[in-house]
Amino acid sequence: MSKEGRQALGLAAFLCDWVKLANDMAPWWSPYIGVIIGGLLSWWVAYFVERQKRRQSRRDELDKARREAIEGAFAWLDPMISAVMLAESEVYVLLNPGDPDEQEERFRRNYPNLLTSLVALDLPPHKRSGLLLPQNTYATGQHIRQALDDLRYQALDLWAQTQYPIHAPALSRAKARERCSESALAIKAQIDSLRAALEQAYEATYE
Repeated sequence: MSKEGRQALGLAAFLCDWVKLANDMAPWWSPYIGVIIGGLLSWWVAYFVERQKRRQSRRDELDKARREAIEGAFAWLDPMISAVMLAESEVYVLLNPGDPDEQEERFRRNYPNLLTSLVALDLPPHKRSGLLLPQNTYATGQHIRQALDDLRYQALDLWAQTQYPIHAPALSRAKARERCSESALAIKAQIDSLRAALEQAYEATYE
């Protein structure tokens, strides 16, 4: 029970005790005391109920605003997942046998630009508040975007190591693919973590 609820019950019990005491004393003015105390009790109960309604209304409005902000953040997840899948596909093509010039040109052309997709889904300033979104939501989104960019440069660096020196490459294609796959899995784990945080925060608005 809330502090206000306990205070209301305490006051009600106090006033009832006074009414009982006044009736037990039974002087000529005891009925008036009962009426006055009863009126005070009714006023306090009405005040308490109205105050609780106002507080609940404010909580409902805040929860609604939180849900809207979280729903906006949920919209980031599909582009993130699509970008990772496309990145994995392009890395796979890059790190397989083929014409080096064509591979590099295709990779640079087709590798996803997650920032472009996320800019279109950015939340308005009033919905970015830490009061509405789970803590570090924006920071996590930025980390995911940066990790995807890092995978681009990692793949190109590893690809170069599989090409040169020409007759004795510094790295095998299989090893290069393995390292890139580990990076992609780490990005997916960050996306899953962000999804879980958003789901938990969304559910909390209905508690």
